[in-house]
Amino acid sequence: MAERTVWTEERLVEPYQGDFRGHLHLSGFLQHMQAAAAHHADVLGFGFDTLQAENRAWVLSRVRIEFERFPKVEETIVIRTWPKRVDRKIMFIRDFELRDKQGDRFGLASTVWLVIDTRTWHLLPNNSLTHALPENKDLEALTDVPQKLYYPNDMSEKYKLTARYSDVDVMGHVNNTRYADWVSDCFDAAVFKEKELKWMQINYIKEVRSKEIVSVSLGHDPLNKDVWLIKGSNTTTGSDAFEAALGWRNYL
Repeated sequence: MAERTVWTEERLVEPYQGDFRGHLHLSGFLQHMQAAAAHHADVLGFGFDTLQAENRAWVLSRVRIEFERFPKVEETIVIRTWPKRVDRKIMFIRDFELRDKQGDRFGLASTVWLVIDTRTWHLLPNNSLTHALPENKDLEALTDVPQKLYYPNDMSEKYKLTARYSDVDVMGHVNNTRYADWVSDCFDAAVFKEKELKWMQINYIKEVRSKEIVSVSLGHDPLNKDVWLIKGSNTTTGSDAFEAALGWRNYL
Protein backbone atom coordinates (compact mmCIF):
# COMPACT_ATOMS: atom_id res chain seq x y z
CA MET A 1 0.00 0.00 0.00
CA ALA A 2 1.61 3.25 -1.18
CA GLU A 3 -0.14 5.47 1.36
CA ARG A 4 1.97 6.96 4.12
CA THR A 5 -0.13 6.74 7.25
CA VAL A 6 2.11 9.15 9.18
CA TRP A 7 3.31 12.32 7.50
CA THR A 8 6.47 14.26 8.41
CA GLU A 9 7.56 17.61 7.05
CA GLU A 10 9.73 20.56 8.03
CA ARG A 11 8.36 24.10 8.25
CA LEU A 12 10.42 27.28 8.68
CA VAL A 13 9.17 30.05 11.00
CA GLU A 14 9.31 33.18 8.86
CA PRO A 15 10.01 36.63 10.40
CA TYR A 16 6.50 37.87 9.56
CA GLN A 17 5.07 35.05 11.71
CA GLY A 18 6.88 36.21 14.85
CA ASP A 19 5.68 38.39 17.72
CA PHE A 20 7.60 41.10 19.59
CA ARG A 21 9.58 38.41 21.44
CA GLY A 22 10.57 36.72 18.19
CA HIS A 23 8.29 33.76 18.95
CA LEU A 24 5.79 32.20 16.58
CA HIS A 25 2.30 33.65 16.88
CA LEU A 26 -0.41 31.29 18.09
CA SER A 27 -2.10 31.55 14.70
CA GLY A 28 1.21 30.57 13.10
CA PHE A 29 1.11 27.28 14.99
CA LEU A 30 -2.23 26.54 13.37
CA GLN A 31 -1.04 27.65 9.93
CA HIS A 32 1.93 25.28 9.98
CA MET A 33 -0.11 22.39 11.36
CA GLN A 34 -2.81 22.79 8.75
CA ALA A 35 -0.32 23.07 5.89
CA ALA A 36 1.15 19.73 6.95
CA ALA A 37 -2.32 18.19 7.31
CA ALA A 38 -3.29 19.45 3.84
CA HIS A 39 -0.17 17.96 2.27
CA HIS A 40 -0.90 14.64 3.95
CA ALA A 41 -4.50 14.75 2.77
CA ASP A 42 -3.24 15.19 -0.80
CA VAL A 43 -1.07 12.09 -0.47
CA LEU A 44 -4.01 10.12 0.95
CA GLY A 45 -6.30 11.14 -1.90
CA PHE A 46 -8.45 13.59 0.09
CA GLY A 47 -6.83 16.90 -0.77
CA PHE A 48 -8.60 20.22 -1.32
CA ASP A 49 -8.86 19.94 -5.11
CA THR A 50 -10.07 16.34 -4.99
CA LEU A 51 -12.84 17.07 -2.49
CA GLN A 52 -13.78 20.33 -4.16
CA ALA A 53 -14.44 18.47 -7.41
CA GLU A 54 -16.89 16.31 -5.42
CA ASN A 55 -18.54 19.37 -3.77
CA ARG A 56 -16.97 18.52 -0.44
CA ALA A 57 -14.51 20.13 1.90
CA TRP A 58 -12.71 19.60 5.19
CA VAL A 59 -13.53 22.02 8.01
CA LEU A 60 -11.72 22.22 11.32
CA SER A 61 -14.13 21.74 14.22
CA ARG A 62 -11.90 21.65 17.31
CA VAL A 63 -8.20 21.96 18.14
CA ARG A 64 -6.25 21.53 21.36
CA ILE A 65 -2.53 22.19 21.63
CA GLU A 66 -0.31 21.56 24.65
CA PHE A 67 2.84 23.68 24.37
CA GLU A 68 6.29 22.87 25.73
CA ARG A 69 7.91 25.89 24.12
CA PHE A 70 7.22 28.25 21.24
CA PRO A 71 9.42 28.16 18.12
CA LYS A 72 11.50 31.22 17.36
CA VAL A 73 11.80 33.15 14.11
CA GLU A 74 13.97 31.28 11.56
CA GLU A 75 13.72 28.09 13.59
CA THR A 76 12.56 24.92 11.84
CA ILE A 77 9.53 22.96 13.04
CA VAL A 78 9.46 19.24 12.31
CA ILE A 79 5.80 18.22 12.17
CA ARG A 80 4.52 14.65 12.36
CA THR A 81 0.80 14.21 11.79
CA TRP A 82 -1.56 11.31 11.28
CA PRO A 83 -5.29 10.51 11.10
CA LYS A 84 -6.09 8.63 14.30
CA ARG A 85 -9.67 7.42 14.04
CA VAL A 86 -13.28 8.42 13.29
CA ASP A 87 -15.64 9.15 16.19
CA ARG A 88 -19.45 9.18 15.91
CA LYS A 89 -19.13 8.51 12.15
CA ILE A 90 -18.50 12.20 11.38
CA MET A 91 -15.56 13.34 13.59
CA PHE A 92 -12.19 12.70 11.94
CA ILE A 93 -9.49 12.85 14.61
CA ARG A 94 -6.00 13.94 13.51
CA ASP A 95 -3.04 14.27 15.90
CA PHE A 96 0.20 16.25 15.65
CA GLU A 97 3.63 16.17 17.19
CA LEU A 98 5.89 19.21 16.75
CA ARG A 99 9.64 19.14 17.43
CA ASP A 100 12.77 21.10 16.62
CA LYS A 101 15.55 19.66 14.44
CA GLN A 102 17.36 18.39 17.55
CA GLY A 103 14.30 16.35 18.49
CA ASP A 104 13.13 18.48 21.43
CA ARG A 105 9.38 18.92 21.50
CA PHE A 106 7.50 22.16 20.89
CA GLY A 107 4.11 20.64 21.57
CA LEU A 108 1.41 18.06 20.97
CA ALA A 109 -2.00 18.58 19.43
CA SER A 110 -5.25 16.84 18.66
CA THR A 111 -7.80 18.12 16.15
CA VAL A 112 -11.32 17.23 15.05
CA TRP A 113 -12.24 17.63 11.38
CA LEU A 114 -15.59 17.36 9.62
CA VAL A 115 -16.48 16.82 5.97
CA ILE A 116 -19.21 19.06 4.59
CA ASP A 117 -21.21 19.24 1.38
CA THR A 118 -20.21 22.65 -0.04
CA ARG A 119 -23.59 23.05 -1.75
CA THR A 120 -25.73 22.54 1.35
CA TRP A 121 -23.18 22.93 4.19
CA HIS A 122 -24.52 19.69 5.67
CA LEU A 123 -22.19 17.34 7.52
CA LEU A 124 -21.27 14.13 5.72
CA PRO A 125 -20.50 10.75 7.35
CA ASN A 126 -17.22 8.93 6.95
CA ASN A 127 -18.72 6.42 4.50
CA SER A 128 -19.40 9.25 2.06
CA LEU A 129 -15.68 9.32 1.22
CA THR A 130 -14.48 7.26 -1.71
CA HIS A 131 -12.18 5.18 0.49
CA ALA A 132 -11.30 4.96 4.15
CA LEU A 133 -8.60 7.00 5.80
CA PRO A 134 -5.85 5.00 7.49
CA GLU A 135 -6.30 4.73 11.24
CA ASN A 136 -3.55 4.88 13.83
CA LYS A 137 -5.57 4.05 16.92
CA ASP A 138 -2.49 3.11 18.94
CA LEU A 139 -0.55 6.26 18.02
CA GLU A 140 -1.61 9.20 20.19
CA ALA A 141 -0.25 12.68 20.66
CA LEU A 142 -2.98 13.61 23.16
CA THR A 143 -5.15 10.96 24.76
CA ASP A 144 -8.30 13.04 25.00
CA VAL A 145 -10.23 14.45 22.06
CA PRO A 146 -11.11 18.16 22.46
CA GLN A 147 -14.48 18.37 24.19
CA LYS A 148 -17.24 20.97 24.47
CA LEU A 149 -16.41 23.91 26.74
CA TYR A 150 -18.68 25.51 29.34
CA TYR A 151 -18.84 29.12 30.45
CA PRO A 152 -19.73 31.15 33.53
CA ASN A 153 -22.49 33.76 33.32
CA ASP A 154 -20.26 36.66 34.37
CA MET A 155 -18.01 36.88 31.32
CA SER A 156 -17.23 40.44 30.21
CA GLU A 157 -16.89 41.72 26.68
CA LYS A 158 -13.30 42.56 25.72
CA TYR A 159 -13.97 43.98 22.28
CA LYS A 160 -16.08 43.80 19.14
CA LEU A 161 -14.71 43.24 15.66
CA THR A 162 -16.03 43.17 12.13
CA ALA A 163 -14.91 40.37 9.82
CA ARG A 164 -13.02 41.97 6.95
CA TYR A 165 -11.74 40.97 3.52
CA SER A 166 -8.39 39.75 4.91
CA ASP A 167 -10.11 37.46 7.43
CA VAL A 168 -12.03 35.46 4.82
CA ASP A 169 -10.59 32.43 3.04
CA VAL A 170 -11.38 30.41 -0.08
CA MET A 171 -14.41 28.85 1.64
CA GLY A 172 -16.05 32.26 1.96
CA HIS A 173 -15.86 32.53 5.75
CA VAL A 174 -13.32 33.63 8.35
CA ASN A 175 -10.29 31.34 8.29
CA ASN A 176 -9.94 29.29 11.46
CA THR A 177 -6.41 30.59 12.14
CA ARG A 178 -7.82 34.11 12.58
CA TYR A 179 -9.75 32.95 15.65
CA ALA A 180 -6.40 32.24 17.31
CA ASP A 181 -5.50 35.90 16.77
CA TRP A 182 -8.84 36.95 18.25
CA VAL A 183 -8.15 34.80 21.31
CA SER A 184 -4.63 36.24 21.67
CA ASP A 185 -5.94 39.80 21.38
CA CYS A 186 -7.94 39.32 24.59
CA PHE A 187 -4.66 39.80 26.46
CA ASP A 188 -2.34 42.80 26.62
CA ALA A 189 1.27 42.60 25.49
CA ALA A 190 2.32 42.82 29.16
CA VAL A 191 0.85 39.38 29.74
CA PHE A 192 2.95 37.90 26.93
CA LYS A 193 6.07 39.50 28.45
CA GLU A 194 5.54 37.63 31.71
CA LYS A 195 3.84 34.43 30.63
CA GLU A 196 3.49 31.99 27.77
CA LEU A 197 0.72 29.62 26.86
CA LYS A 198 0.76 26.19 28.47
CA TRP A 199 -2.21 24.92 26.47
CA MET A 200 -5.03 26.21 24.30
CA GLN A 201 -8.28 24.87 22.85
CA ILE A 202 -10.59 26.40 20.26
CA ASN A 203 -13.97 24.97 19.25
CA TYR A 204 -15.42 26.35 16.03
CA ILE A 205 -19.19 26.50 16.33
CA LYS A 206 -20.62 28.52 13.44
CA GLU A 207 -18.85 30.15 10.51
CA VAL A 208 -18.44 33.93 10.42
CA ARG A 209 -18.74 35.72 7.09
CA SER A 210 -17.48 39.06 5.80
CA LYS A 211 -18.99 42.17 7.46
CA GLU A 212 -20.50 40.17 10.33
CA ILE A 213 -19.78 41.53 13.82
CA VAL A 214 -18.38 39.34 16.59
CA SER A 215 -18.37 40.18 20.30
CA VAL A 216 -15.44 38.54 22.11
CA SER A 217 -15.89 37.94 25.87
CA LEU A 218 -13.43 36.79 28.51
CA GLY A 219 -13.79 35.20 31.93
CA HIS A 220 -12.20 32.81 34.41
CA ASP A 221 -13.09 29.18 34.79
CA PRO A 222 -15.04 29.19 38.10
CA LEU A 223 -13.31 25.95 39.12
CA ASN A 224 -9.77 26.98 38.14
CA LYS A 225 -8.61 30.60 38.21
CA ASP A 226 -5.55 29.71 36.12
CA VAL A 227 -7.82 28.92 33.18
CA TRP A 228 -9.27 31.67 30.99
CA LEU A 229 -12.40 31.14 28.92
CA ILE A 230 -13.16 33.06 25.73
CA LYS A 231 -16.40 33.16 23.79
CA GLY A 232 -17.17 34.72 20.44
CA SER A 233 -20.78 35.67 19.71
CA ASN A 234 -21.88 36.68 16.23
CA THR A 235 -24.12 39.68 16.94
CA THR A 236 -25.12 39.90 13.27
CA THR A 237 -26.68 36.44 13.16
CA GLY A 238 -27.37 35.93 16.87
CA SER A 239 -25.37 32.67 16.96
CA ASP A 240 -22.27 31.58 18.84
CA ALA A 241 -19.18 31.68 16.62
CA PHE A 242 -16.50 29.98 18.72
CA GLU A 243 -15.44 29.03 22.22
CA ALA A 244 -11.93 28.77 23.58
CA ALA A 245 -9.99 28.07 26.75
CA LEU A 246 -6.33 28.46 27.67
CA GLY A 247 -3.86 28.20 30.51
CA TRP A 248 -0.67 30.20 31.15
CA ARG A 249 2.68 29.50 32.76
CA ASN A 250 5.40 31.96 33.79
CA TYR A 251 7.68 32.86 30.90
CA LEU A 252 11.34 32.03 31.48
